[in-house]
Amino acid sequence: MSESLSKSVQMAIEISTKSIERAAEHEAKRTEQMAKGLIERQKLTNEKEAESARVNLFELKAVTAAVESSGQRKAEAQAEAANIELNAELLSQEMVGGSLIFRARVAKKTMMDQTYLSLLNIAPSPQI
Repeated sequence: MSESLSKSVQMAIEISTKSIERAAEHEAKRTEQMAKGLIERQKLTNEKEAESARVNLFELKAVTAAVESSGQRKAEAQAEAANIELNAELLSQEMVGGSLIFRARVAKKTMMDQTYLSLLNIAPSPQI
C-alpha cells in the first residue's frame, strides 16, 4: 500500500506540475500576443503621424510656392507701374496745352489702373 500511495503522490505531483507549466505557457503566450498587439498599434500610430506630417509638409511647400510666385508677380507689376508712371510723366511734360496734358494724365491713370487690376486678377472694364 505504501507503494501505491507513493505512486499516487508521484502522479499528483506530476499532474500538478504539468498543470502549472501549461498555465505558465498559456500566460506567456497571452502576454506575448498583447505585446505584439501593442507594438502593431504603436507602429500604425507612428505611420499615421508620419503621413500627417508629410501632408502638412506638402501643404506648406504649396503655400510657400504660392507666396513666392505672388511676390514675384507683385514686384513685376510694381516695376511695370513705375515704368508706366515715368512714361506718362515724360509724356505730360512733352505735351503742350491743357487738353493734351489732361489726356496724358487720363492715359497714365488708365495704365496704372490696368496694372493694379492685373495684380488682383480682375479684367478691366472697356474704356469709352
